[in-house]
Amino acid sequence: MKFSLARLCSQHLLLAVCLLLVVAAVPSHAATVVLYPFSANFSASVVGSGVTENLDTSHILSGTSVGNDGFGVVLEAYPNSGSTSAGLALINNSFFAVTLGLTPVTLGQLHVAYEVGKGGSSDPRGYFVRSSLDGYTSDLINQVLPGGSAAAPALQSFDLDASAENAITFRFYLYTPNPGGNSVDFRNLLVTTSSTLPSGNPVPEPTTWALSGLGLAAVAAWRRRRA
Repeated sequence: MKFSLARLCSQHLLLAVCLLLVVAAVPSHAATVVLYPFSANFSASVVGSGVTENLDTSHILSGTSVGNDGFGVVLEAYPNSGSTSAGLALINNSFFAVTLGLTPVTLGQLHVAYEVGKGGSSDPRGYFVRSSLDGYTSDLINQVLPGGSAAAPALQSFDLDASAENAITFRFYLYTPNPGGNSVDFRNLLVTTSSTLPSGNPVPEPTTWALSGLGLAAVAAWRRRRA
């Protein structure tokens, strides 16, 4: 049999391309830990498998509720009395908290996203978020809301490595110029993780299956040609 270097190279190139198709088809994903839409009440609408959750609003004013701030339905969070600045919010423990637990796996790399705004023009209004991972000593995000007018809820987010943890609490500290009458408004608070939840891997989308199938079929065809 005559040896063909060009044919051998083309066959190995085909195999390499086929294997790349299979590898590319492996889905990357983020599993939902919890979602609080704040569209009707304080309850979570989605809770991941193996996840425990708790939303605590006992440290802010009792007037905190789900309502329409002019930009749609939101969590209207009223700071604790006297919390007119970031420093006073910290002193007064003016926060609402989200506590999450996950077993038997750890929480992994967490991504926290939400929309935040204000229904009125009084300033300054703001918030900052801390976590139990460092004893609530450092800010994960610290934002003063846009001044001068009402502001529709806008998307914000932050990331945190909780890969060694099975539980975490986030505190959302709040302040406004008039804690009894001015709120900081939240909606669609979503936490996702890089961990695979106990229910198993998510089902890949049809395009992912198609790509994987194409790669595997090509590998099989290459092997038949070699036989």
